[in-house]
Amino acid sequence: MVFVILIADLLELFFAGNPRLETFVSTASGTIKPGDALTISSIPGVAVKATKAGRIIGQALEGYSGAGNGKIPMYVNTSYFSGEKLANLPGLS
Repeated sequence: MVFVILIADLLELFFAGNPRLETFVSTASGTIKPGDALTISSIPGVAVKATKAGRIIGQALEGYSGAGNGKIPMYVNTSYFSGEKLANLPGLS
């Protein structure tokens, strides 16, 4: 896991001038909508929608709902995802 985080941090440094990147995605953890957090998957080189708390590699700039793997633009931004949308947290409605 540490190796993956280091690679993600290196990606962020490499793409600091242009943080947009075409990336392969899968709907294995749900349909991807613009703005969804993306994380690594069990398939090498393929990102999936982040559904629980943990490290992410960026946000989807387009949606994807096709079968199998597809390719969409992603905003590279390694960070931590809380697993909840702000609108769903208590006291913010």
